[in-house]
Amino acid sequence: MTEQVAEIDKPPVPNSSSWVVRSSLPALIISAAAAIWCRATVGPTLGLFLGSLLLTTLITPPLILAADARRSWIAAAAIVVGMGAVWAIAILPADISTLEWLACCLVLASYILALAGIANLFVAARLSRSLAAGLTILLGLLWLTWPVWLSPWLTQPMSDWLVPANPIFATNAVLKHLGTWDRAPLAYRALTVLNQDIPYRLPGSIAGACVAHAMTGIITIVFGRWLGTARTPRGPETSFRPA
Repeated sequence: MTEQVAEIDKPPVPNSSSWVVRSSLPALIISAAAAIWCRATVGPTLGLFLGSLLLTTLITPPLILAADARRSWIAAAAIVVGMGAVWAIAILPADISTLEWLACCLVLASYILALAGIANLFVAARLSRSLAAGLTILLGLLWLTWPVWLSPWLTQPMSDWLVPANPIFATNAVLKHLGTWDRAPLAYRALTVLNQDIPYRLPGSIAGACVAHAMTGIITIVFGRWLGTARTPRGPETSFRPA
């Protein structure tokens, strides 16, 4: 009888497949929906990929921070899968090869890793999850859009450093046969001085952007875990006094 009661009192063993689904399904659905919306808006063009990067910046931090810290990598991977799957279907009418699609997915994955690391670092610094998500989104948008807001102060050396690491330029370099974003009428007339007052060239490869974002993600994740461990209160120490 005692053994039966003990069996009843044991907590249920969590099913690994269930928590994988719970961690990945919302991120998968939301990221796919965002990419589908981009596809419906701009079609199978360069704008699909660049618009998806902007939407990724908006959805990744809250989705990452909504998951358990130990399983946030599942949500991050689900975002890449959701976006990448829609890209793979959407580009069928376009002149985009499998290798080019894969290169764009690598840029996306490294960028998501950087966003996830920064968001978790803010949480480790004891910011609320909502504030951490908001600050990460702001930093991501500033990083993606520096060719616009930085234009009044942009110099040639700054451009030479910033262009190869930016995911917008890295993705455009892969898909340069679809045109360049700065040649769009609005961008050329009003948004940026790049390719006008400040000449630049698209990166020769995606390596600069992938390495920069992957290193940012790894460093912030490691530092965030260290910070979280350092801030964890220790239990009371036992003091031994002579009788």
